[in-house]
Amino acid sequence: ETGMMTAILLVVSYFLLRKTKQHTDRVIKLYQQFENKMAMAGFSKQNSESARNFANRINSSRDDLVNEVNQITSLFNKLRYGAYPPSYLYEKFEPAVKQFKPKRIR
Repeated sequence: ETGMMTAILLVVSYFLLRKTKQHTDRVIKLYQQFENKMAMAGFSKQNSESARNFANRINSSRDDLVNEVNQITSLFNKLRYGAYPPSYLYEKFEPAVKQFKPKRIR
């Protein structure tokens, strides 16, 4: 009986960890879409720059993007680094990134 419980626990753990990894991968891909959109608008994220520092740099020169950039950055940090982020955060994050359309200012 102990062996059966161990086997069941291993299978359940595998699927939970797999789902978490897929979720994390999707969050990173969405944030990379945000980075690409910002690069097209003239702001490339530096490798050593955190998401919050990147947002602060954008916000210092683009008042028109402050709310959207802060929302996307906050959601990303909670989803990426939170222990067990609630699913509603992801439901807000994906459309926020998809609908974000920053214009390049010359």
